[in-house]
Amino acid sequence: MNGTLAQVNDTDARQGTVEVAGSVAGGALSARVLGGAQGYDQTFSVVSAEPPRATEDLDRIQRVPSHVVGSTVQWGRPWSRHSLLVGAEARFIKGSTVERHFSHGRLIGTSNDGGTQGIGAAFLRATFLVTDRLIVVAGAHGDGWHSEAQTESFSQTVGSFSPRAAFSYRIADTGVVVRGSVYGGFRAPTLNELYRGFRIGNNVTNPNETLRPEKLTAGEGGLVVSRGRASARVTGFWNVLNNTITNVTVSTSPELNIRQRQNADKLRSTGVELEGDLRLPRSVSVGISSAITNSRFKGRTKLRNYRVPQVANYSVGVNIRYDSRTWTVSGQLRVSGPQFDDDVNTLLVRRSTVVDAFGSRRVARGLNAFVAVENLFDSQYDVLRLPVRTIGLPRAVRSGIQVAFP
Repeated sequence: MNGTLAQVNDTDARQGTVEVAGSVAGGALSARVLGGAQGYDQTFSVVSAEPPRATEDLDRIQRVPSHVVGSTVQWGRPWSRHSLLVGAEARFIKGSTVERHFSHGRLIGTSNDGGTQGIGAAFLRATFLVTDRLIVVAGAHGDGWHSEAQTESFSQTVGSFSPRAAFSYRIADTGVVVRGSVYGGFRAPTLNELYRGFRIGNNVTNPNETLRPEKLTAGEGGLVVSRGRASARVTGFWNVLNNTITNVTVSTSPELNIRQRQNADKLRSTGVELEGDLRLPRSVSVGISSAITNSRFKGRTKLRNYRVPQVANYSVGVNIRYDSRTWTVSGQLRVSGPQFDDDVNTLLVRRSTVVDAFGSRRVARGLNAFVAVENLFDSQYDVLRLPVRTIGLPRAVRSGIQVAFP
C-alpha cells in the first residue's frame, strides 16, 4: 500500500531536445532529436490489520531507471488547393525495475527485470480541397516495434499498417457540416507494462513480458451545426481494439488480490458525444458537453461482455461563464456515471457530482486577482475501490494574483 510515513515516492527526470527547421523543395522541413533519463523510486510496506493498525513493516524497495533517445523528421508542402505531409520517427528506450524484497525488516531477495524497445514509424497525409464545400483527407501510418528482455533470450518484432480516410462537407449556407472518418491505430506495450509490477492497497499487479501490441479499427461520424449565437456538435463512434492490454484478475482473497497485465482479446466501444455552446447577451455564455459510452470486452476470453474498468457509461459537464472587461466569473458542474474498478466488475465506483467555481477581477493592466473553489459543496465521491472506498479531494480554495507580461 501507499500513504504512510515509511513509504517514499520520488521521481526525477532530465530531458533535452534539439530542433532545426527550414525551407526545402518548396515546403517546410523540420527535424528534432531528443534524449532523456528518468528515475523513479518507491517503497512499499505492510500495515497490520485493524484493530489497531499499530505496526508497519517494510515490504519492498523499488527503483526504476529509464533512458530514451529519439528523432523525428517531417516535411510539408501546400499547393493551391491541396497539401502534403510526410515524415518518419524513431525511438529507442531502455529501462529496468530493481527491487529489494523484505520480510519483517530483513532482506530476503533482490530482482532485476527490464528490457529495451525500438520503435520506428513512417507516415503520410494528403489533404484535398475538392470543392469549396468538400474536404477529403487520406493518410497512412506504418509502425515497427522490437522488444528484448534484459535477463533472458526473449524478444518480439511486430509491424503494423494503419490507414486513415476522412471528409468534411458543408451543406450550402445552412450552417451544417457533415463529418466522417475511418482509421486504424497501433500501440506497443510500454516497458512499464512489460516489466514493472506494483501494489495498491491489497491489489498486486504483476507485469507480463509476453504482451502483444494493441491494434485499433475505428470509425466516427457526426454533424456540426452553427446558427448565430448557438453551435452544437454530435458525434457517434465505433471502436474495436484487438489484443487489449488490461489488468486481469488471477486470484482473489480477503487479504490479497493478484492481477496480471494480459491481452484480453478484444474490446468494443460504441457511443455518442454531444457538445453545445450558447452565447447570451451581457457577456454570458453557456457550454454543455456529454457522452454516452458502452465499452465492453468481447472475443473468446473469460472477460467477454464485462464492462471495461474505469470507463463511465455516461458523463455530463455544464459550464456557465460571465466575462467582461473587469470581471470573469464561471461555474462548472461535472457528473460522471458509475463505473467499475476491476475487470470482473465487482468493485463499483459510484456516480459522482462535483461543482467548481472561479472568480477573477482586473486590478490593473496585466494584473488580475482571483479566487477558485474546487468541489464547492464538499461532496464525497468515489475515485477508487481497492476494495476500500477511496474518495476524491474535499473542498479546496485557492487564491492569488495573475500577472501577464507583454
